[in-house]
Amino acid sequence: MPENIQTNIVICEGMLNNQANPITIDSGEAIISINYEPSLLGGYRRLSGITKFDTNIVPGAGDRVLGVSVFGSGALAARDNATPNVDIYVSSGAGWGAKINTDTRTAGGKHFFTKYNFTGTRRIIGVDGKNNPFRWDGTTYTLLN
Repeated sequence: MPENIQTNIVICEGMLNNQANPITIDSGEAIISINYEPSLLGGYRRLSGITKFDTNIVPGAGDRVLGVSVFGSGALAARDNATPNVDIYVSSGAGWGAKINTDTRTAGGKHFFTKYNFTGTRRIIGVDGKNNPFRWDGTTYTLLN
């Protein structure tokens, strides 16, 4: 029995919209996307491939990573430790270093980061809603009161 296969060209020009009712979305919008990303030229493009930033696991004995941010050529990660506290770690992509925080940070909140550069030095601020914010400039950890 022959199969009737028909090829159709669909122009994807919308964005990923996983919030709307599938019946009401515009033509060209995606509701599910695997291995595709929005293109700078409009529509979508297939991912060319990705690699892990760091193949090592973030140190710490806890089971949760509470926040991650890219900073400069590295990354910061907040993770639970064996006590009910949180430690902040830095990676250069070739492995995670020792914790950078000098204070004891109480666990229980997600960590959010923002980067800024007002004086010619790149810095990142981390907050979690439980502890005082901290600042990191790539070498110095400073607790902000």
